[in-house]
Amino acid sequence: QHSSLCQQSANNNLGSNRPLIFLFKNYIYLKKLLNPWRNMKMKKDLLKTLLEVGEIKPVKDLYIGRFGFDFKLQAVNYKEMQKLRNQATFTTKKGVEEFQPELFNALIVAAGVVEPSFNSPEVLAKYGASEDGVQALLLPGEIQKVSGEISTLSGFGEDEDDAVKN
Repeated sequence: QHSSLCQQSANNNLGSNRPLIFLFKNYIYLKKLLNPWRNMKMKKDLLKTLLEVGEIKPVKDLYIGRFGFDFKLQAVNYKEMQKLRNQATFTTKKGVEEFQPELFNALIVAAGVVEPSFNSPEVLAKYGASEDGVQALLLPGEIQKVSGEISTLSGFGEDEDDAVKN
C-alpha cells in the first residue's frame, strides 16, 4: 500500500514543476543566508549600531504623586554602577566588606535622576552630598521606586522586548 502511494505521488509530480521551484527558492534563500560576505556585512552593521547606540542612555519620565510632577530619569552605565556600588561598600573594623543597600539606592537615585537634579549646587549646599539630599527629600518607598525604575532603564530586570520574545 505504501509503495503504491509513493508511485502515485511520483506520477502526479512528473508533470508538475512545483517541487523544482520549491527546491530552487529554498536554494536561493540558503545561498543568501550562508553567503559569508553577506554575514560579514550584517556583522559590521550590527557592530556599527552597537557602537552608535552604546553611548545613548535610555530616559523615562516618572510621576511622583507627592510632588505633583515627573522626575526625568536616565540609565546608569556599567562604570557608574560599579562606582556607586563601591561607594556603598564599607570595610568594618574586622576587615569584612559590608554592602549598604539603602545607601546604594540613594546613590542610584542621585546619579540617575536628571530633573530635579540632586547634584545641583542648592542641594549640595544644604545637604552636603547628593545622596544625603535624596534621603532627606524622598521617602524610603519613593527612593526604592525611583532606583528600581533607573535599574530597569539600566538593563536590569525583564525588558518589554525580551518579554515579547519569550
